[in-house]
Amino acid sequence: MEQTNIEITDKTCRLCLGTKATSCINSMNKSTSKKYSYIVENCLSLKVDDAEDFPQKICLKCIKLLVSFYKFKNTVLESDKRLHEILAQEDKADQENTNHKIGPSEVINATVPIVEPIKAENFDFDEISVRDDSLYNSSESEAEIEDKSREKIPINKCEICGKFLSCKSNLTQHIRRHTGERPFACDVCGKKFFKAEHASIHKRIHTGERPHKCLICSRRFIQYAALKVHIRTHTGERPHQCPTCGKAFSQPSSLVYHQRTHSGETPFHCTLCGKGFKNSGNLKIHIRFHQDERNFVCKLCDRRFVTSSHLNLHLRQHRGERPHKCVVCGKAFLRSEHLKGHLVIHSGQKPHACQVCPKRYTQSSHLARHMKTHDRQAEAKITAAEGPTEQNIVEGVSHVPQMAVGAIDNWSEVQNIVNR
Repeated sequence: MEQTNIEITDKTCRLCLGTKATSCINSMNKSTSKKYSYIVENCLSLKVDDAEDFPQKICLKCIKLLVSFYKFKNTVLESDKRLHEILAQEDKADQENTNHKIGPSEVINATVPIVEPIKAENFDFDEISVRDDSLYNSSESEAEIEDKSREKIPINKCEICGKFLSCKSNLTQHIRRHTGERPFACDVCGKKFFKAEHASIHKRIHTGERPHKCLICSRRFIQYAALKVHIRTHTGERPHQCPTCGKAFSQPSSLVYHQRTHSGETPFHCTLCGKGFKNSGNLKIHIRFHQDERNFVCKLCDRRFVTSSHLNLHLRQHRGERPHKCVVCGKAFLRSEHLKGHLVIHSGQKPHACQVCPKRYTQSSHLARHMKTHDRQAEAKITAAEGPTEQNIVEGVSHVPQMAVGAIDNWSEVQNIVNR
């Protein structure tokens, strides 16, 4: 190795022997809150703070390399620690599964570990050029040099809204939100997505793949996020509470939809009939009814349905299932709303009132059947007064009920109208 004469001055770097050293090796690094001497010893096993005859300064090139390596080393150690913890939890869960039944808390704490990614630093060692002397000016302070170096870092800024993104790929995905570009299409139905992973998850709808399984009830899900929300049904966790009525929900989107019941807001409107909905999902289902789109087919009888929930209800009829049971009389029902309507019978309430006469009914269907008696009576009065012509009957039937419903308080007024 060729030896050269090195003149040690107060600008000599302790690590590379360069002549651009500006910072004391015992000073504190702001990004790590550690002394440079500690970082050198931690990364290189070299003690530099007790050597009085050696240079006591360090240059910015070595600082950037040293701090980057220190952060990278800590990230690797933290990742290794987390991996050991996850594997230990899985081994513990497998061992407990063989001994006893799994409980909700074990599923969350042991068998469904939520691994948060470690925040990685920018360890771009290649970007630090050992020949780049443009950054190093002995007359400039360390802070000024660092500010000058930051100017060379590319800034990923959206030119539409001014938002800053962490990297170029995130900026590309963000711009698609403005342009509406969806480059990733499903090869089955043609639906397009912003991200490739969203298209991959969507394809599971067609393939039937449900890789995420609940270890309590064995129900399976397409997305892990859906499984995470489902587990709250077992634990009873409802972290999202309505500030108006206090009702709690397991996911934030359910709270948003619920709050619209208080405000009456229906921001999603059908372009065909103008009907408003609280969320876009209900609007999409509603449009299927207009288009008579029935993609859900019963494998037992080939009957088709607009939604999967309607198909599931239909399948219960084949299986003879009636899961909603009355606690008073034991009568079982296919749907929960049918049970609610039935419970009114036991309560004695009659919420459905006739607007023509004083009669009230427990079921809306009973009221509808009763209203037909008023229609027939009105039709008979008109026929008797004006003669049994077909035109008079049609005009009388189409006119009188419209005036009676919602505008007349009692039957005597209807009789007065008919007799006029």
